[in-house]
Amino acid sequence: MRILFTIGSLREGGAEGQLLQLMRGLRGRGHEVALMLLRYEGARLQGALDDGFHIFDAGIPKFGTIVNLSAWLEMREVRSRSEAFLARFAPDVVHAHLFWAHYWAAQVLPRHSQVPFITSRLQTWRADTKPRLERIMEDRVNKRVDCVIANAQTVADSCLGNERHLEGKIEVIHNGIDLAAVDAQGSTSWSDTKEIGIINVANCHPLKGHDDLKSAVKVVNEFHKGVEVCLVGSGTDAPGLGAPAIHQAGAQPSVIPFIKGADIAVQASRDEGMSVALLEYMACGKAVVATDVGGTREAVQHGINGLLCRPGDPKDLAEKIRMLITDKELRHRLGLNARRTIEEKFSDATHVERHAGVYRKLVGRKRPQA
Repeated sequence: MRILFTIGSLREGGAEGQLLQLMRGLRGRGHEVALMLLRYEGARLQGALDDGFHIFDAGIPKFGTIVNLSAWLEMREVRSRSEAFLARFAPDVVHAHLFWAHYWAAQVLPRHSQVPFITSRLQTWRADTKPRLERIMEDRVNKRVDCVIANAQTVADSCLGNERHLEGKIEVIHNGIDLAAVDAQGSTSWSDTKEIGIINVANCHPLKGHDDLKSAVKVVNEFHKGVEVCLVGSGTDAPGLGAPAIHQAGAQPSVIPFIKGADIAVQASRDEGMSVALLEYMACGKAVVATDVGGTREAVQHGINGLLCRPGDPKDLAEKIRMLITDKELRHRLGLNARRTIEEKFSDATHVERHAGVYRKLVGRKRPQA
């Protein structure tokens, strides 16, 4: 199959990492893949180029304001070039990731095209983060799509309950982890003074719960000296997140060595779909404390392969962290079970084959005429 993916950019987020991993897996199975970027930028871009992927730069201009006339005029040329690329590549399937890529693919894919059109959902639906115009635009895209792939059952249920035109179109495919790539990487010792190291991987955003983690660490340090935290992710080196016992690593080419250098891994998010960082913690065999949000419960069973805590509750987060600090045997058992969970349920091979199966099912199916 010839598969065209599209996404806004190749920043260091989990969605972008999963997409590139999927592209590698599909190419390794003999499929031809190409990528349309709305903007030719991001920390992962060079790696994708080094991998030899065919990448088309749509070149969406930065508007700054909705009344930017020159940007609107430029959009006519951008759309024309994108439509020409689509015609040249002649994909069997188009799979768009994240909102703006959904919308752009719907614009440049011919109205009566028989090419299957797929979008993705990576987050539970939140009315407070979806402007009305965005909801209207997504509803229009939903009318055209043949399939929506959600990365967790919780995400699928949330979308079905809040969006229109999705009945019978949703497939659930969990994120996958390339265990061979994880195992091939070493460990980074990010502190020479820590007795217990805690890792948190998340780009700086209010929903990622950095303030909750910071408050929890303050509570933990009242009882346990020598506990240090490492924050990894875009924006985590900002001055506002600094505090004693907190290392601010910022964005990193690979987070795995930092995870391996920790004793405990924390997801403090107030909202998630299926966190890639959480699965990476588990793949590294770390004892995990995670907030019970989104699809987390589909990966973490409390007391079996990790500990769950209430979102937005630093005291509960601190209590669960303290449980792991004081019980080394519990840390070891949860870590072993976490690794086993990834091997059995969240492998890269399963992730790639499930996608390929959806694509095969849709190819050749006639779409109803609009």
